[in-house]
Amino acid sequence: MPELKACSRCQQGGLHWQAYGSRFRLADELGQPHVCLVTKASQLLAANPTPSVVSPAPSISAEVQRLARDAVLDTVATVTESFQRNTRDRMAELDLTMRTWTRDTEDRVASRIQALLDQAKYDLQAMIPQRHELVVRAPDAITILRDTRPHQQLGRLVEWLNLREHTWLAGPAGSGKSTGAEQAAQVLKLPMYTLNCGMATNDWSLLGFISPTGQYIPGHLRQPFEHGGVFILDEIDNTNPSVLTTINGALSARSYTFPDTIVPRHPDFVVVGCANTWGTGPDRQYVGRNQLDAATLDRFRKITWGYDAEAEYDWAGRDQGQWVAFVQEVRAEATKLAMRVVISPRASIIGAKALRNGMAWDDTARECIWNGMSPDDSTRLQSTVGGGRRG
Repeated sequence: MPELKACSRCQQGGLHWQAYGSRFRLADELGQPHVCLVTKASQLLAANPTPSVVSPAPSISAEVQRLARDAVLDTVATVTESFQRNTRDRMAELDLTMRTWTRDTEDRVASRIQALLDQAKYDLQAMIPQRHELVVRAPDAITILRDTRPHQQLGRLVEWLNLREHTWLAGPAGSGKSTGAEQAAQVLKLPMYTLNCGMATNDWSLLGFISPTGQYIPGHLRQPFEHGGVFILDEIDNTNPSVLTTINGALSARSYTFPDTIVPRHPDFVVVGCANTWGTGPDRQYVGRNQLDAATLDRFRKITWGYDAEAEYDWAGRDQGQWVAFVQEVRAEATKLAMRVVISPRASIIGAKALRNGMAWDDTARECIWNGMSPDDSTRLQSTVGGGRRG
């Protein structure tokens, strides 16, 4: 079988070479001569040339060019308008953001400036000696002007003493109870007498005694009982029971028997008992306190005399407010931890005096606060509030 070929021009396959006379031509499987379509088409084009087939494409008309140009311009205008609109929106948004930020910033700055002005005003007032007016309800209005700020409960104490009611002040150590009683006597223009009570205090201390020569030696009670005045019994809940019996008798009687004679009670005689408890016995903080007879306690009006945190700044001096704030923070933390320690305004007052005189902060803190505690309590508190100066 002859080898099959393909026409090199029209690519028709299944052909073979076959002799026709003296010439060889490609023929199909039936032996018919192959007619190449490409060759035929070339012969026809050569015999009948057609200009339209080979002529260049016609040029674009002016109308088409105008339409194309308008379309491009419309597209450019649309894109430009969209860009401008987006730009305006973005600028408006940015402007709103800037105005809002500026307004918020101005508010914050104004608030900060106001805070600084308020602080400066407060500091300036603190540097000016203050006079505090105390007005007490009484038949004749009693008014006192003081350079030192009184305790917040002083007015109430003066009111009771003005009614000649014996008064019990209960509060922690260093809260200013005896000082308040002294100020109340000053307000009422009454003489003041003080007895520091303790287990060594006895009846002789109160009533006096007859000496070996027969002379009467008066005790602390005689002068105020006979001539009137404020009798301050400091640490009254720390004295012995026999003294409390004598005190109860003096409070209840219109007259009292002294070693030399019977003395009538002066109408201006009034007692202030200063104590750490309410006279009902020891508590967790003050374990050495005694229990008073209920009848004795009933003769006293009772005022809670705690720490006056705001007045503490004035007592210590506003120029040492940082120190006072630190002392109060230590006191609050010790209370929260239920520690049996006393951190009174004395620490603020004495510490402020030391700092003002040039003592170092750490030394002042150690000797006014920490050294009065057990090592464990001191370590616990310092780990909580710190011991160094605040910035």
